[in-house]
Amino acid sequence: MRSYLLLCMVSLVAGKATNRAPCGGLTFPPLSCGADEQLCPEYMDPWIGCMYSEFCYPKSDGACAQHCPITCDWYMEKKCHADDPITGCPMPDMCISRNTADGCPNHCPVYCGPEETLCQDWVDPTSGCRLNPDYCMPNGTPCF
Repeated sequence: MRSYLLLCMVSLVAGKATNRAPCGGLTFPPLSCGADEQLCPEYMDPWIGCMYSEFCYPKSDGACAQHCPITCDWYMEKKCHADDPITGCPMPDMCISRNTADGCPNHCPVYCGPEETLCQDWVDPTSGCRLNPDYCMPNGTPCF
């Protein structure tokens, strides 16, 4: 019985890693987006392993360009979002590893404006990890 369960679990994990077909065997026709839309690529749902078809997404939201949404592997990654410090418009989201190579919590990048200085958070002497993300301070103001 244990061998059967192990075989089923291995098959499920292996199938999830290699199966790039949409769930239910569905196929999707090519999309044609409108002039004010962009074509975003297909993506895999990391929770159930299903492929979702490409889709149309707005090119802009007023004065700001829009970027296709991304899907991270929530087991291993986290999604980072940032706004351009000069324009205030959203930058493309990115996925980063949840932990650094040292096993410390990873933090999303921080982008400071031209009137700011990028400061690094302190390192915890016990763990050797930076516990908080970087931050911005006005130019001429010391980092703490």
